[in-house]
Amino acid sequence: MKLRIRHCAECPKCSTRYLAGFSPYRNGSYLKPFVTRFSEEWMLHCACGAATRWTANELKLYVVSGPAYCRGYGTTEEVLPAGERLRMWR
Repeated sequence: MKLRIRHCAECPKCSTRYLAGFSPYRNGSYLKPFVTRFSEEWMLHCACGAATRWTANELKLYVVSGPAYCRGYGTTEEVLPAGERLRMWR
C-alpha cells in the first residue's frame, strides 16, 4: 500500500483536515495562500463556517487515505498525524 504523506491544515471547529495545494475543495472550502513580509501564510475558509489563519510552520504532516487524497480533505480517521500512523506501520 502506498503511503501518501502531505502537509495539511485542520479546521479547529469541525476537525476536517485539508491537504495544502488541493484548494478549492468540493465541499465549498478553500485554502487561500498569501505572502506577508516575513512568512508564507494561508487562510482556511471551511464549509462549517470557520476561518483560520495558518503559517507555513503550523501546517503538519499527515498520512492521507486514498479516498481523502482524491477529495483533497478528510476526517480524522482518514487523515492521521504522520508520526502516529508511521509507528503503526512498523
